[in-house]
Amino acid sequence: MSALPAGAPTRERLIRSILSLSQDRSPRELTVREILNHAGVRNGSAVGYHFGDKDGLIRAASMRLQELALDPVFPAMAALKGGACTVEEVLAALFMPSLNLVFTEGFGL
Repeated sequence: MSALPAGAPTRERLIRSILSLSQDRSPRELTVREILNHAGVRNGSAVGYHFGDKDGLIRAASMRLQELALDPVFPAMAALKGGACTVEEVLAALFMPSLNLVFTEGFGL
């Protein structure tokens, strides 16, 4: 996962950190301290401030993954609209963004 500069917004660093750490362990297994340390955030209340609690951070990270997976689908499907297309083209438009996300180191972040 690409590292963020120290001046990057704390919220973004926390989201990227939980996504990165979750590649090896479930987000539920991670401690807030681990996430903060990985993000380089010293303020122990940052998760609460930005997300309410760890569950809020997990929801924000899940939404980010959903955006990364689905945002490319809509233009790809729109490009197919109005013309004859094959089943392969439709399946590629639907599933290639998610597959690219899975196989791109760092979830494309």
